[in-house]
Amino acid sequence: MKKLTENIIEMSMLFSRMLENEKIKQPEPDTVSVFDIFKERVEDWANEFEGIYRDSVPYLEAIEIFSLHKFIEEGWAEVEDQTGDLEAFGYINGDMEYLSCLDAAYRFAIENRPVYLLYPDDTEAEADSLEAISKHQQNGGMFGYELPLVDIQFVMTDCFYEDGWAEPYLINARATKESKDVIPKLQEIANQIYKEDELSCGTEGIEQILEMYQKECPRVLHSFEFERMPGICYGRNTYSLE
Repeated sequence: MKKLTENIIEMSMLFSRMLENEKIKQPEPDTVSVFDIFKERVEDWANEFEGIYRDSVPYLEAIEIFSLHKFIEEGWAEVEDQTGDLEAFGYINGDMEYLSCLDAAYRFAIENRPVYLLYPDDTEAEADSLEAISKHQQNGGMFGYELPLVDIQFVMTDCFYEDGWAEPYLINARATKESKDVIPKLQEIANQIYKEDELSCGTEGIEQILEMYQKECPRVLHSFEFERMPGICYGRNTYSLE
């Protein structure tokens, strides 16, 4: 009970400071006041915080991060760095989802999940403390978390032999979740290699295209395997499946 009371006091003090500094949005006229809603919910928030707080994170920092997150969820406050263009910043690896500084701190301190410090030279480092997150923000850095891997499938045909046939192959791959540009990029690479007359025939050509994609976008397509698909081919010559 003592700790629960302490949680309520700290949350109330933060709310009062933000209200005094006009960082809490006031409601529309003739609606329930923000202060009344806060009084109704603060005990539940205090209980929730007590259930997830980890001693390895400084208490006062953790409860402030938790409270700010709740205030933003309620629409009472705004995230100062709400949007971020990672590519414009210089981070183009493609395997990270942007996090605001507060979201990064919440993910690290409250959810106990990995957060990465992103740099404009297209590199990253995993955050190991709230202090590191704070310093990184002061230095103009951005934050992110790794996109989860998903299974994707698509079909590729091998390069035409002299007989004019192109056989289909099913590609099973593991890629980052936001992998919508995989197919257009693969086609671009295939066109480039073919134009330079360097595209191998058969499955070697398929591997050549996929491996070049991995080289150019190492964080997107993590692994792949392919298998020949049964299909019907037709053209100027007869074709045998054997």
